[in-house]
Amino acid sequence: TVPVGYRCITQMDDLECQICFNIFNSETRRPRTLICGHIFCQICLTREIANGKSTCATCRRPHNAQRIEDLPVCILVERLIEKFTKTSNEGAKSCNSEADDDEDDYSEGPCSKHKKSVVYFYCNTHSLNICRECTVIDHQVNTCNIISFEERLGKKKDDNIFQANSTATDIDETLSAIDGFVKEKNDIISNQELKIKQLKKTIEEALKAIEEARKTIDSEKIACDKAQTAMSNGKIRRKQIDSAKDNLQKANTKKTICNCNNDIETEEVNVEEWIKDVSAEFDLLRKTRETPSNILRALKCGRVIFTETAVNGRKAIAKLTSKGDKLHLHNFQNHSSPKGATTFPIYIIIWLFRRVKTCLLIIQTNYKCMY
Repeated sequence: TVPVGYRCITQMDDLECQICFNIFNSETRRPRTLICGHIFCQICLTREIANGKSTCATCRRPHNAQRIEDLPVCILVERLIEKFTKTSNEGAKSCNSEADDDEDDYSEGPCSKHKKSVVYFYCNTHSLNICRECTVIDHQVNTCNIISFEERLGKKKDDNIFQANSTATDIDETLSAIDGFVKEKNDIISNQELKIKQLKKTIEEALKAIEEARKTIDSEKIACDKAQTAMSNGKIRRKQIDSAKDNLQKANTKKTICNCNNDIETEEVNVEEWIKDVSAEFDLLRKTRETPSNILRALKCGRVIFTETAVNGRKAIAKLTSKGDKLHLHNFQNHSSPKGATTFPIYIIIWLFRRVKTCLLIIQTNYKCMY
């Protein structure tokens, strides 16, 4: 028969052997722990070792124990078994004179020793319900602490109220600690969310900068290609000049000298036009290195910038200003740019903002042929 104290334990796997399903004890079925952490009684493990089995019956992990003494006793489980064994034995004892926390413990009834007497009192010294005869014979007031049932019940009530208050205080303190823990974790969550937001912004700015850098690289490659083409053309013209010079040095008749002179003069005119075109081209290339973001930054820093074009056959300029993150193009007027102002041709401004779509151009102008 399973003892009273075991009735709730037998449902707990940790307190019974998973081979024989008997409850552990501190004698023949002492709990022994394998290297994997599973626990079995020493009877089953002794039999397993004798049969040559050296693996855990639950997880099949090898333990390599040669004898039962090689496996340590699980002290924790053994102490739990001893505790519940003691509780079981104490619960099995019964005596109608002993006091339990039932309603009958505070009620009048026959004395177990003096059958004709009724119990009215409680002996704190011996934890017994007693009658008047007991107070005279076995539990005298000068040797025992005697109280009435009413006093005992009142004291029990006060003790329980005190205990309830103490428990409530413990609960409040625990709740306060939990609340503080939750607040601390919420602060950490908020800080991390803010950090993520800042990192996202930084990443977006970095991606935007990378995109601008790529476009700058593309623009610089175009400029480099144009410069290489100009260099090739210049080398060709240099060869033509050198050839005309050699021909002139070799000329020995009036006709050939005149022809060579004409060739050199023609080449000089061509070279002057080429140099002029190259200068204009490189000036344009230097200006197209600007980006809408750079122009906006310059405007916000107080730099004066204009754009110029021809309106009705006359030179006209329009002021550029910033409005938020957008560039604002004002009306064209027929006069020159102020001294010290930076001026871009209108087609450069149009080219910039067709190339970069992140900044919009606000058009408020009398120039109708922008696109």
